[in-house]
Amino acid sequence: MKEKVAPFYAYHGTTKTAGENICKTKTFKPGKLRDDHWLGQGSYFFREDYKQALLWAVNKIKKVPELNHETPCVVEAVINVNPRNFLNLDSRSGLERFKWYLEVLRANGMGIRIENSLEKSQAQIRCYLMSLLPKDVWVVQRTFPVQSKFDNIKEFSQMGLHLHGVQVCVRNPLAIQSNTISMV
Repeated sequence: MKEKVAPFYAYHGTTKTAGENICKTKTFKPGKLRDDHWLGQGSYFFREDYKQALLWAVNKIKKVPELNHETPCVVEAVINVNPRNFLNLDSRSGLERFKWYLEVLRANGMGIRIENSLEKSQAQIRCYLMSLLPKDVWVVQRTFPVQSKFDNIKEFSQMGLHLHGVQVCVRNPLAIQSNTISMV
């Protein structure tokens, strides 16, 4: 049985100025190119987690001095993507598909640069490999652990409950339903 992907809500943490521009133009522009984006280059969202996107925006504004005058906001969008254009790195079939991509890269001599790069971080290696994915991969999803106030709750720790953020990187804006973009 093949995986199915239903349309889902995704939340993009940003500044109010940027959020208003996104809602006005109905477009997301990928952030600055970096070699350590978690899932490669693209527009980033938290899947179905408004609060996580808002916290990300608040922290970003605190960390970047030129943004200190800005107000954090969250932009909501609906992601609607065909399963063949969706790489879900949280699923067995998604990891199998990514393994196959890596095998193709190795067969073509592309994986050698990474295997010999011990000084690279996990994020840099992941970003590099994501940049080599075929263009038909429009959306990549992966769940990552997030440090949070919940880490200090004894019972949560005893049960192994920790916050995770489901990150979604949209590599092709056609996956975003532009008529649903709004600030929340």
